[in-house]
Order: sequence, then structure tokens, then C-alpha cells
Amino acid sequence: MSRSGFGQRVQVMHEILLGMGQINMLTDPELEAALDALMVDGRTREEAVRDAVLRAHRAMMIVEQARADAERLASDPDDAAEMLAIQRFMGVAE
Repeated sequence: MSRSGFGQRVQVMHEILLGMGQINMLTDPELEAALDALMVDGRTREEAVRDAVLRAHRAMMIVEQARADAERLASDPDDAAEMLAIQRFMGVAE
């Protein structure tokens, strides 16, 4: 099944909390090229998609944790004073 501008339908199995689920998606040429690149090492389409989704999730969690840490540090006067002392020591603040 294809629609204009889209390639073949891809079915990907993924684990969910209480069993197995299925993801259906339409691919376009850009996604097909990315999948091909991810499969160069012999992985299946399903393995490539699963790995990409898990990597994207991990990256998102790292960004969210960094944002939360930055907000926490910015609101702590002791940490702000320590950061200013370090910046002064390095000569990047007065």
C-alpha cells in the first residue's frame, strides 16, 4: 500500500508492558535511506527501528535530565556562588 510520496508499509514489533504490540508506519525515501544505513551491519528492519527508537528515547531522557539539573542549579544560591567563583578563577567573569 502506498500513497503519493510514500514507500512501502513497514510493520515493526515492539515490546509493551503487558505483551507485544505492533507499529505500522508509512516510509518515505528519506526514511528508507536511513533504515538502509541502519541495516548495513546485518540488522533486520525491526531491529534497526527498535534500536533507533530506544536511542532517541535515551537521548531525550538525557536532555530532560540536563534541563532539570540546570534549573535546579540555577535556583540554588550556593551553586550560583560556586559557579561564579569558578568563572572568576578562570578569568571569564569579574
